[in-house]
Amino acid sequence: MIELKTYRGHIRNWEALCDELSLDKTLSREEREREILIRGYEKWGNALPDHLYGMFAFALWDS
Repeated sequence: MIELKTYRGHIRNWEALCDELSLDKTLSREEREREILIRGYEKWGNALPDHLYGMFAFALWDS
């Protein structure tokens, strides 16, 4: 299970990522970016940051 431990920032390309990851664009910004990080990690693994545009810092825990 992947868990978002901490997150700070803003993902500017969230609309494109929601489309690519099949996420609901009507989620609150906090929920949406949490889902982008978790589902993005599930899809791309350590290459996740290569798909993100913006200023951010985060820590994921993959148990």
